[in-house]
Amino acid sequence: MSPLRTLPPAGTVIPGRVLFRGLLGGLRPTDSRGQLTQDFQQQYGAREAHLLNSGRAVLTVLLQAMKEERPDRNEVIVPGYTCYSVAAAAVRVGLNVRPVDIDVDTFDYDPAALEAMDTSNTLALITANLFGIPNDLPGLERFCRERGIFMIDDAAQAMHARVGDRWVGSFGDAGLFSFDKGKNITTIQGGVLLLQNPDLTGRVRRLVEELEEPSRLTSLSLVVKLVLYWLLLRPWLYWIPDRLLSLGRTPWEVEYPVSLYPRVLAPLAQQLLERVEEVTEERRSAGLRLQAELSGSHGSSSVDGEVKPVFLRYPWLPPEEPAVPRGSPRETGRLGGSGFYPLCLMDVEPLSPHIPRDVVDTPGARRFARDLVTLPTHGWVTPGDLNRLIHLFSGRANVPDRQPPPSTASSS
Repeated sequence: MSPLRTLPPAGTVIPGRVLFRGLLGGLRPTDSRGQLTQDFQQQYGAREAHLLNSGRAVLTVLLQAMKEERPDRNEVIVPGYTCYSVAAAAVRVGLNVRPVDIDVDTFDYDPAALEAMDTSNTLALITANLFGIPNDLPGLERFCRERGIFMIDDAAQAMHARVGDRWVGSFGDAGLFSFDKGKNITTIQGGVLLLQNPDLTGRVRRLVEELEEPSRLTSLSLVVKLVLYWLLLRPWLYWIPDRLLSLGRTPWEVEYPVSLYPRVLAPLAQQLLERVEEVTEERRSAGLRLQAELSGSHGSSSVDGEVKPVFLRYPWLPPEEPAVPRGSPRETGRLGGSGFYPLCLMDVEPLSPHIPRDVVDTPGARRFARDLVTLPTHGWVTPGDLNRLIHLFSGRANVPDRQPPPSTASSS
């Protein structure tokens, strides 16, 4: 292996011809955003779809619409280990956040912790589907329906995953996808709102109609970032941004732009949507290989029936009493092994004023933050890379060097 070759922990291979054809298409005066919205609505079976500038923008609009619909409720249930942006969106619209512990075997909500909850003040429950591994979405749908609370199926990391004959993102009252870096479809930023509940359509439409178009400067900067992403994601070039930049970090922030999706990026997203099955199968194949070879927890689905994960990254939680590691942190990092969110939500200091005092501790989520390792599954990972990862992580105990935990986390 070349001393400079470094695998990105996450990424999406965009063929050059697809990238430049898509960007050139963005210069034409056509309603490509409208067509892309229609494509997502039809592909994933939504009552309505809307394109916004990010996944957290989608979540912000959804929670605002739900809060207006039921102003007497002010809490949101979230997994104890999930992207900080989920909690930040709830705080932005004036809601409290109630983290619930995670089952370390399924990477889903802990069923006992969820059932024990008083939901009389709960507005909505948000799923996670971390790494593209579906939660027990039919079960969560029943839970929410029985208690009269909204359900948001957060499929930011799970576009094109399935539970039975339904797409992840199509459960509950509304769902969402993300086009952020490393997702199955990436245009650096962007999000899709998939609406199912007819009672919310009017409020959501009004909120979306109030949003502004991104500026030309913003659109131009995204095009430049896309070209750099396409170029520097290659393993023989990734060492450059890896050494010079603080990559893969999302700051805790409640002030972020909420706008429409840039029209200039829509033709590229359309072309990538046509390739989503191919990209998904590539990731799934790598993930299943790692799952078959490594001991420990892998996020086995708790859903009854057929489940097709995406494996945006491959998550691995080492056994409680693991063996001695076989490689240096540097070697692991060069193969794309990395931690993920370095804190569970209970330990994110800026969030603490917005967590109700009676929230039960989340030890499973805390163990995730401490021990979880993710391995790459994207198109730049070769069979040889998979062999080396399996060799390093067979019984491995130590996680790679982690980022300092102040108020930031790895990007989802």
